[in-house]
Amino acid sequence: MLAASSAWYLPALFLGCFSWVFAPFLHSSLLSRPFVRIAYRWFPPLLVAGLLMSRALDLVGLEPNHPEVALVLGQNASLFESLQVLFTGQGATEGGLLALLVFSIFSPRLPSVRHATPATSAYVESRMMAFAGCWSLVSLVMLFEQGAYSALDVAPTLPTMQPSSWSVLILAGLITLLLIMSGEILTASAWMSMNGETDLLFKRAIMKTVVVASIAWFWLFQTEMFTDDWWSRPMAEPRLSFALLVTVYATWMVITHALATVLEGLQEASSSQAKALGLCVGAVALTSYFTVSSIADTTHVYGTGVDAQFVGWRWAAFLLFTGVAAMVLPLAGFDAAHHPEAWWFRTGLVMFVPLATLSSSGGWLLLPALLQSGAIYLIVQTFVLGGQHTSRRLPLLAVLLWALLLLVMLGLSTSKLKLLVSVVSIASSGGIGFIWFRHERNPAVEKQRLESDMERAL
Repeated sequence: MLAASSAWYLPALFLGCFSWVFAPFLHSSLLSRPFVRIAYRWFPPLLVAGLLMSRALDLVGLEPNHPEVALVLGQNASLFESLQVLFTGQGATEGGLLALLVFSIFSPRLPSVRHATPATSAYVESRMMAFAGCWSLVSLVMLFEQGAYSALDVAPTLPTMQPSSWSVLILAGLITLLLIMSGEILTASAWMSMNGETDLLFKRAIMKTVVVASIAWFWLFQTEMFTDDWWSRPMAEPRLSFALLVTVYATWMVITHALATVLEGLQEASSSQAKALGLCVGAVALTSYFTVSSIADTTHVYGTGVDAQFVGWRWAAFLLFTGVAAMVLPLAGFDAAHHPEAWWFRTGLVMFVPLATLSSSGGWLLLPALLQSGAIYLIVQTFVLGGQHTSRRLPLLAVLLWALLLLVMLGLSTSKLKLLVSVVSIASSGGIGFIWFRHERNPAVEKQRLESDMERAL
């Protein structure tokens, strides 16, 4: 095993992925040093490829001390069984990470940005590399367990575990696609106010994410992870937990973040932007508190009553602090979005959740809270815009529907149903927001609004 025989290998991979987090600062400065630039870009993918090739050789050659050979295959396994373990075991995780890293490097060659200016291409590549660097660190900590890269001193005479089904490979592909397309949405949304060269990338990523996320949610709700005891031991099955984390992240990006970015382009006055952002922060704070408290109350390890309320208050405070702290980043020059403070507030919220899940099992309580908060964030923004434009009837309908779903969620006694209602809540809010946006972009409605504005001006 490559990682077992070379103790420096996994730490070097971690440092290489960590260096990608700073790609927005290093990408342009390395243009004058082509050799260093090539090494910087390709060092993490090559290390992951080395892990995957070493695993493939060990599995095909039936290396006796390899954990998957000793515990799953045995010494009499066929080539087909070895390939099944390669594609459905730890090799699926390594392959997904390799695909994410390689895609980030080649992202400027996507058809949607192939004819963009060099500045836009460099921006897309550097931001996609930073995005891949952040999520590769999360995957390394969560999915690259020590036992998968340590040779067994004493191998059992017979295998003790069954190979995973081929459905694991499909799930790994779905999660990798969700990560890639979420990165496209995040990158394109940050550049939309500069020029229109990332608009096509943005629209295509949204359409693909809606389809893949729907399949991923349907798939996840068929697994055994959504039981009443799962929330007390969320890392019992790390790959399914990671899949849930990525699916929630992608859902937030494609519904709340993407649509909010588009709606911010319709806001006409800075006072309206400040009003909308202030209301959104308050709504997210209250929603997070009530949702986390409700989930904690149904999970026995967090207590009930006042204890659950304290858990909800603590995690909601951490979440809001991160989001509000991220709002100061436009002062450092990160202000390319339509409304940079709101853009960074949303990004801070959604990026805090992976960090929270790594630090404590209580961080997983934030997943339904993030979905419910994303729903009310979008509703508040649409409601404020409704006062500037034609009607508030659709935003009012969204508010009533969200309030009803929130009450239903708070009254449920199982965490699985609470999560399901949270998914329905953000999906319905996104659907109503999309319908409202299409109505506002209707030429007849825009003409009517322009005529009414001119009459008021006269």
